[in-house]
Amino acid sequence: MFLNSHPDSLPYLKLHTNKKIIIEVTEQKPINLKHTSQAILYLKKKGIQFALDDYGAGYSNLERFNLLKPDYLKLDKSVIRRLDISTYRFLFEEITQLCIKKNIPVIAEGIETMIDKELCLNLGIKYGQGYFIGKPEIPKEIITMNS
Repeated sequence: MFLNSHPDSLPYLKLHTNKKIIIEVTEQKPINLKHTSQAILYLKKKGIQFALDDYGAGYSNLERFNLLKPDYLKLDKSVIRRLDISTYRFLFEEITQLCIKKNIPVIAEGIETMIDKELCLNLGIKYGQGYFIGKPEIPKEIITMNS
């Protein structure tokens, strides 16, 4: 199960579940990298994995990628929308190859057409999300617990 979280909230997370949890770290504003990387390291020791979300937008960059050491990298849909521009395509290919070498799964966000899906598959991206693949759903366990 993927959960979104701002890096500032990581030290306060108290997750009690036997489900595999992957926290999506979003970076919509500047963060304290040292504080965030320490919180991630602590939670990783508890078996929680991390995805660097919206990569290619906001404050995400290679420094954050290197320091936060994500288990997954989620490419922002704004990057996917610009794959027809050679500069974006080159950066996309380089980031994808880096992740493949580091054994980090890449997830393309915003797959809304067959063309989006085919472009990503041709570049080595095996995972994606978007309305072409399926609409977001609330897990049945949550519906049952909140009923």
